[in-house]
Amino acid sequence: MEEGGSGRKHKQSHIGSALEGYVEYKKSQTSKTLQALEKRKRHEEEFLVEKCVDQVDAMVELTDEEKSYTLDVFESETHRKIFIATKNPNVRLMWLK
Repeated sequence: MEEGGSGRKHKQSHIGSALEGYVEYKKSQTSKTLQALEKRKRHEEEFLVEKCVDQVDAMVELTDEEKSYTLDVFESETHRKIFIATKNPNVRLMWLK
């Protein structure tokens, strides 16, 4: 009889180990998913309309009318990315005009 009892304990030990392994795996996957989401959020924040508009507002070379036009330009994520990626202020200005 004891043989059956120790066999059951051994089987339960394997199940417990498997469950612990699965829980650790899920924790790791959740952590990786959260990191990816945080990275994506940071990337998206880099190209926020607000950030682009703030930079345009600081450009004294643009008239208020030209600044208002940029609001339409920045509706496109691609345009926001181009604007932010362009580091030369003169090129930015030419691109906006």
